[in-house]
Amino acid sequence: DLTPAMLEKFKEWIGKQKRKDIQLHEANVLSLERDLPKGWNNFDLIVSANMLEHIPREQLPQALINLHGLLNENGKLIVFVEKANFLNRTLVRLYWKSESYTRDQLLNIFQNAGFRTPKIDEFGKKTFRCFSIVAQPESKMAQ
Repeated sequence: DLTPAMLEKFKEWIGKQKRKDIQLHEANVLSLERDLPKGWNNFDLIVSANMLEHIPREQLPQALINLHGLLNENGKLIVFVEKANFLNRTLVRLYWKSESYTRDQLLNIFQNAGFRTPKIDEFGKKTFRCFSIVAQPESKMAQ
């Protein structure tokens, strides 16, 4: 997470759960190679919940390529991202100053970032839905 306040909340949860097997690190998805500790790669699963819509539209492909680079060849990326509809356009773009996407836009962006055809479903209440996307790497991209 890039947000110190969210990391702090998660640290509190870790403390309450008495977990010692969780490591946290603040990083920008657009500069993961520089921001993450060495060896933070080869993951089985990465989950991104309502974060990618806060990245400028033109930088989303690079963010997905960076996440792709952290997965092992059988790894999965699960993403929740705002769906482009009238309500989301009003709330997401105008109020939160972020992006929303159509199914076709996401499919194209994920495929261009090196993911096999992702499984895209709708998630959430009917009037305020987001897409849930499960994607796996096509193959490990050249680093």
